[in-house]
Amino acid sequence: MKNVLIPVNNRATQSELAGSRATNYWRTSDSIVFTEATGKVSEFKIEIFGGGAFTTANWPSIGLRSDLRMFVYQSREFIDVWMQTIGKRRRIATFFILIKDASGTPIFYLPVGIERRLGVRLLRFLDAGVADYNAPGLAPHAVFSRDLFTLLWAKILSLLPFFDAADLRKIPQHVLGLSNPLLYLNCTPHSESGHSTLISSLHTDTDARGSVKRLRKDLHRNCKRLMEIGTLDFVTNPSEKQLSFITERLIELKRKRYTRMSGSDFLALPGTADFYREMMSSRRLGQISQLSALTINGEVASAHLGFLSCDRFYYVFPAFDSKFAKFRVGHMLLQKLIDDASQKNLTTFDLGIGNLAYKRTWASQPLALFNHEQAFTAVGNAYLLARRLKHLLSSLRSTRGL
Repeated sequence: MKNVLIPVNNRATQSELAGSRATNYWRTSDSIVFTEATGKVSEFKIEIFGGGAFTTANWPSIGLRSDLRMFVYQSREFIDVWMQTIGKRRRIATFFILIKDASGTPIFYLPVGIERRLGVRLLRFLDAGVADYNAPGLAPHAVFSRDLFTLLWAKILSLLPFFDAADLRKIPQHVLGLSNPLLYLNCTPHSESGHSTLISSLHTDTDARGSVKRLRKDLHRNCKRLMEIGTLDFVTNPSEKQLSFITERLIELKRKRYTRMSGSDFLALPGTADFYREMMSSRRLGQISQLSALTINGEVASAHLGFLSCDRFYYVFPAFDSKFAKFRVGHMLLQKLIDDASQKNLTTFDLGIGNLAYKRTWASQPLALFNHEQAFTAVGNAYLLARRLKHLLSSLRSTRGL
């Protein structure tokens, strides 16, 4: 039997999409019948919900489905904040893609958006720099062969509204142990990797490393030196009285860090500072996020905003006051967070994306990341070529010390 498509709706037109924004709802679906090499026939249904309708799509929440493999960045809680801040400010149209098996059980969840940049319509993940890993949520029994996923992906693209190019970045090699079917796309390695450490091996493996032993001893000495200066406190999810002060101080320290390292302020991009502020609000703390700080005499020496999902802690948004740098207060807070995760019986401490030395010190599990680019129009092709050229010139200047 040939693999066939069973059409239900065609690709949405721009007028239909505009209407969906007004009604906050848009939906299309299609089915395919796939015949494996063994002769086994399987049917799958694709559903796409637009206009921010993740409630209608019954999008998974943190911990709602214990069997679902999904990073926090694709959860309902994360996407809710993202759409209210970054998505709204940048006028990004969001879409929620589901693949269901023959029994009607969802086995694949992928949130994406279509964004206009310089007049070019780009298919992207709901990221904009605030998500470390972009991957589908997968049911544990979901198995996609290359032929099957190629067929499914082609149908997904045909159902989405028109765009000029797909620009999908930071695709992880696996999704919490499950093979990531997005790697069947034509992918290239990302410039950085993800890093994490298993809490179960913290005291038997990680702490046994010479580098970690030396670091812990050094941090213990610095902690004693700080306590000679004044009162040292570790604060987690501060009270309303402290919350605003610690939130704004963390954002201020992070702005200085971005400007010093890159010459530009990442938090000045539309919606980005609002995203982090909302994640640090009392509405979100303890649900998806955790705000922590190391203070000396009430002054914030270092602070961190992290995410929580099931049994995993995500180390995401740290900063420290440079006047306390000699005490290694950033490392001190990180060590405290790792030890707290161990005491709470979490399984994984995710250090996130980046190849900084301190991440390699603690990490025991690297995670390779990949990018996928594909142009569908001449405009999209020109955009991707121009960006590659820009990156190449930047790399050459850096190599030559210009």
